[in-house]
Amino acid sequence: GIFNGVAGGGSLISFPILLGLGYPALTANITNTIGIWPGYLASAAGFRREIGDQRSRLLRLTPVCLAGGIVGAVLLLTTSPAAFDDIVPWLVLGASALFAVQPLLRRTLDKGSAHPRTRPVLLVTGVFLASVYGGYFGAAMGVMFLAVLGLALPISLAHTSGLRTVLSMIVNGMAAIVFLVHG
Repeated sequence: GIFNGVAGGGSLISFPILLGLGYPALTANITNTIGIWPGYLASAAGFRREIGDQRSRLLRLTPVCLAGGIVGAVLLLTTSPAAFDDIVPWLVLGASALFAVQPLLRRTLDKGSAHPRTRPVLLVTGVFLASVYGGYFGAAMGVMFLAVLGLALPISLAHTSGLRTVLSMIVNGMAAIVFLVHG
């Protein structure tokens, strides 16, 4: 929870622990999604100052996160356990790669510009895709959000982290509700 609150990616610790305890990957993922939500709530409280001046942005992105979280959770529930086992390593690798190349992509996008600018289409599209990813597989969702927000918004890392925390909490909460309703 502490790791997740500070930098995101706490599920990259808790998910493998659940696997190590013998839970099947699908069960570990759903358990992790529900279990890590209180950590997001505590993190959001810690970032309340950085979040406070982003209320309008959060209001615009919340429906995107809710929709993406639902789509991802439904996709997970319709994926066979064997297919999920095969997909998981690629999801973690893809999230890590996106985060790793984010500074290079940012420089490329900002080429020739004295000041970084907001990219609304990239923001909404990226947040939706990261939300689908998060609803499907919560591990590294925060890493995905940091990469997307870092590319789409010219805000500080502290503000990006605060926004990432709330968006992750929304997606994770929506996925948890879908999983609980499904039983």
